Amino acid sequence: MNPILRFLYFLFKVTVRTGARIYYPDTVVLNRERLRFKGPALLVSNHPNTLMDVLNTAAKVDEQVFFLANAGLFSTPFTNWLFNTLYCIPIQRPADTGGKPLQNDEAFARCDAFLAGGGTLYIAPEGGSEMERRLRPLKTGTARIGFSAESKADYALGLIIQPVGLSYGSFLHCGGRLVVNAAEPIRFADFREAYEKDPQGTVRDVTTLLENRLRDSLIDTTDATEDGLARGLESMLQHEEPLKGEARFRREKELTVRLADLHKAQPDAYADLLERAAVYFASGVRDITVKNGGGGHIVAAIAGFLPFLYGYLNHILPIGIPKWLAKKLNIYIGYTSTVKFALGALTVPLFYWLQTRLVSAYVPGYWWIVYLTSLPLSAWWLWRYNKILRLWRSERKWRGLSGGEREKMKATREDLAGLARRLMD
Repeated sequence: MNPILRFLYFLFKVTVRTGARIYYPDTVVLNRERLRFKGPALLVSNHPNTLMDVLNTAAKVDEQVFFLANAGLFSTPFTNWLFNTLYCIPIQRPADTGGKPLQNDEAFARCDAFLAGGGTLYIAPEGGSEMERRLRPLKTGTARIGFSAESKADYALGLIIQPVGLSYGSFLHCGGRLVVNAAEPIRFADFREAYEKDPQGTVRDVTTLLENRLRDSLIDTTDATEDGLARGLESMLQHEEPLKGEARFRREKELTVRLADLHKAQPDAYADLLERAAVYFASGVRDITVKNGGGGHIVAAIAGFLPFLYGYLNHILPIGIPKWLAKKLNIYIGYTSTVKFALGALTVPLFYWLQTRLVSAYVPGYWWIVYLTSLPLSAWWLWRYNKILRLWRSERKWRGLSGGEREKMKATREDLAGLARRLMD
C-alpha cells in the first residue's frame, strides 16, 4: 500500500480507538487473543448500529482492515474514488440492481487478490443494518468469498473467518456499555474435502456455523418486546447484585435465553410477566428509585449545577453541533451514533483548540493550560450531571405518588425481581 495511505490509516485508527474509549467508556473485549491473528482473514460481525459496528470491530484488531461495502456507495465519480481510496471494495446486493442479475465478478476477483496477499477484509454478513439486539439470517457471501480465494490458492492461504459479536447497552447515546466478543475462528482448510464434493452445500454449512458462533457471542433476543423486558429485568438484577464486565454480559445473555424458553414453554406466564413489567416500567419512575425509596439526588443536582453550567457553556459548539446535525439531517435513526461520533471526532478537538487559543489571547500566563485541562473534565461532568438530573426527575415523580401507589409499585417490583431471580436459578 502507498505509504501515505498507510499513515492515514494509522491516524484514522488512533482517532477511532480514542473516540471509542470516550463514546463507549464501559467497553469489555472478550477473547482478545483471537483478535491478534496474522495472515489473511475475513473479519465479520453482527450489524445493528451501522458504521459504528465496522469501527468497533476493525479498531480492535492489529491488522490493517479493508471493508466490503455496498455498491450503492460508489455510484458517483467522487464517491467511487473516495471509497476505493479509503480501503473499500464494492459488492452488489439485490437492492442495488433493481432485480437485475448481480455483477460481482470483479469484486470477487479483487477479494481473491487481496486475501491472497495476506489482507484482512471486514464483512457484515447480515447484508444490512437494523437497530435491534437480534441476529438476522446471514447471507452466504462470506463463505463464497472465502472458498473462492482459498480454493484458487490450493488451500495454502490459511484463511479464516473471525466472528465478532457486538452487544450494545445503548445504540443512540454516548456513555453506554459495549461488549466485543471474539468467537472461535472458522478455518476454510477444514472444509476442503466437503467443498470439493458439494460446493453449494458446504457454503450453506459454513454460513450456518458462522451464524451459530456469532449468535453464541452476543445478546440475541426474539423481538423488540422481549428485548425491552430483558433490559428491564436485567436492570433490576443489576440494582440488587451489581456485576461488571464479562459477568454482567453473561448474566444478561443467560436471562434472554431463559425468557425465550419461558415464552415457548409457558406462553401464558410469559404474557402475564410482560404485562406487569410493561405497567411497572411505564410509570416513569426508575427502578433504582423504587428500590431505594428515592431521595438524595436533589442535593447533588444543586451542588453540581455550577460545574455543569461551565461544562455546558464550553461544549455548546463541540458537542452541540454533532447532536444538532444528527437531528436536522433527518436520516435513519440507526445513523445517529455514527453521525455524532464522526462529527464529534472533528468538532471536539477543533473547538478545544480554538477556545484555548481565545483564552490564551486574553488571559496572561499559563492559565490556558488549566483551561485546556478543564475541558475534558467538564465534559465528563456534563455527562455525569445529566444522569443525576434523570434520577432527580424520577425521585420527583416518586414523591408525587400517593403512599398506596408507592407501596403497590414496591410490591410489583419485588414480584418482578423475584421472578427474574428464579429464572436465573
